[in-house]
Amino acid sequence: MGLAEDLKRNQVSLVDQMVPYMVVGSPSSESELRQFIGGFVHLMAEAAGGNLLPREDYLNTVIPAIKKAGMTLTVTMKGMVDVSMLCAAFLDRAHLTWVRQFCLAYTEELLRVWDNS
Repeated sequence: MGLAEDLKRNQVSLVDQMVPYMVVGSPSSESELRQFIGGFVHLMAEAAGGNLLPREDYLNTVIPAIKKAGMTLTVTMKGMVDVSMLCAAFLDRAHLTWVRQFCLAYTEELLRVWDNS
């Protein structure tokens, strides 16, 4: 099974496994974290299937909005590191290179959008 199918099939399970690690010390509620993680896993699944449009739409819409709402780059990047590390931990090792490359490109684009918004 490919990564895209694996992510789509296991999205709820991945979110359930990842939330407890992110809740500790987070300024966000569990519900907000579930939404964030679920969205990130969805973006990864789409990208793994060759569709980068949801990632681009998300970054170009959500990042300027959260910045305008007062979220700091520090909080944003901590969340990014958390979800990236947890994805790497909970996904099959065969996908680690792809996950790393996705997270690097995602982070680079997130910072570009942040700087330009």
